[in-house]
Amino acid sequence: MAPADPQAEQVFTALQALKTAWPMKGWSWDSRLYCIASSFGAHNSEDARAAIAKGLSQSWTKDTIGSAPERVQALATQCEGIRKGQLLLTGGDLDGLLPFGLWWPWEESPTISFRLGLAELDPSHRHYARLFNIFGVSP
Repeated sequence: MAPADPQAEQVFTALQALKTAWPMKGWSWDSRLYCIASSFGAHNSEDARAAIAKGLSQSWTKDTIGSAPERVQALATQCEGIRKGQLLLTGGDLDGLLPFGLWWPWEESPTISFRLGLAELDPSHRHYARLFNIFGVSP
């Protein structure tokens, strides 16, 4: 058995807190961006943001991404950039396991999609198995 990774444990404890506080039900797999996803009405945005803060403490916008660490800027590019009104949220240690979230309001609807993933990891990685388990998602 692999030795415990304290940094990963801290990340997954925070993600479990996010899931526990999440105000909606239903997460699904987004194979395009290698993330789990939940969509909800904008009227739930305050509760959703409070839940997200339990697992992802840093927030980047279109205007602030240029000052983000290189690793976060590369992640933003990989995720199709950040447009006006969108957020890229990160947590964990920027040198280790990096969970991220994508807050994407819909243009034509009062709906928001939130995606959650693990930067630079393939979905077959053991850490994704834990993420899937926490959120009840199958890829």
